[in-house]
Amino acid sequence: MIAMDRCNATMDSCEKQNMAEDKANCQEPRHIRQRASRAARRSLASISPGNSHSQRQSTLISTLPPEVRNLIYGHALSQYADCNTPSRNTTWRGTWRGHTDKAQIKCDTTLLLTCRMIYYEAHMIPLRSATHHIDIDGSELGLIPYFQQYHRPSQQRVDSPYLRLHRLSSQQGRHLYHLHQELALPDTKTFNKLIRPHLKWKRITWTINDSRLMRYDRLTVEIMPILRAIHLPASCHEVNVELQLTECELSRTIQLASLESCQGIELRKEDGSKLVHTGTTKYSRSKDLVIEYDEKVGPIICPDIYEFRRLTWRSGVPKREYTSFDRVRCLEENLAESTVAPSSSGQIAEPPLQGPSGLGI
Repeated sequence: MIAMDRCNATMDSCEKQNMAEDKANCQEPRHIRQRASRAARRSLASISPGNSHSQRQSTLISTLPPEVRNLIYGHALSQYADCNTPSRNTTWRGTWRGHTDKAQIKCDTTLLLTCRMIYYEAHMIPLRSATHHIDIDGSELGLIPYFQQYHRPSQQRVDSPYLRLHRLSSQQGRHLYHLHQELALPDTKTFNKLIRPHLKWKRITWTINDSRLMRYDRLTVEIMPILRAIHLPASCHEVNVELQLTECELSRTIQLASLESCQGIELRKEDGSKLVHTGTTKYSRSKDLVIEYDEKVGPIICPDIYEFRRLTWRSGVPKREYTSFDRVRCLEENLAESTVAPSSSGQIAEPPLQGPSGLGI
């Protein structure tokens, strides 16, 4: 309890310090700051090959063909996992971070400062490679420098991906790649929170973390009506729905029946096309921190291994066309060796549970 009090005191001091820094950096009126930001964005958007000749070009432009340059851009500007900096696997409230990244997700955009032509050719690659991990509490891992142009008001939460993504322009939204959102007690409103007309996601993953349901042995929600009500962006080529199975046998039976009913549906897109179910995968996730702290219940001991099911819907577009800049590949971590296929009786087969193996799909 003393440790939690110290943690809360540290959080309060950090928030006060951030508010003081915001106040010091925001002496100018808001409309002046917004006008300067819009002018800077218009200046960057106006860069083209026609107005870039007055600046000395990098040798990347003058000596290398476009194919080699694109390969360099993909490796230098794509989102990557920094294995030297471990990721914080719990939030301030003690809730487990369910996604599989064990390292901090970063993106280095220094190459864009080389010359105007390099910026013109490669400035959208950070967005095309980024997987936006949205946690249960609304925070995001892997904040890329692309979003640092937006001022964070002192009254907003420290890391609000909803605010940043909602403020993206339509030009930027066309290049979004992967949304990986963690959910608890999902409903249609929660699923649609980041499905907006200007956000053209190529890939969407919803992970339903039922750890709270597992604690109180409550039953899971029905997923099929929620999926039927969603209208995906026309740009979306892949949807994954992951569900954490509970330890309660009754809840697990209902969960598997719910997943079985979802396999026969098709997901609708705005343009009228549909995504078809292509398979169900069984995998497990390990947990580094065994003891959690709940504000109402107190310390809770959770299992080391969590079992998941992943349902996948895809269009007919080859996967390599929308995952070419993905260097993190978060969905290919901690997969079990065997995949789950419907048995002859129509129920989901139950292969033996295996630990994390790191094998891809």
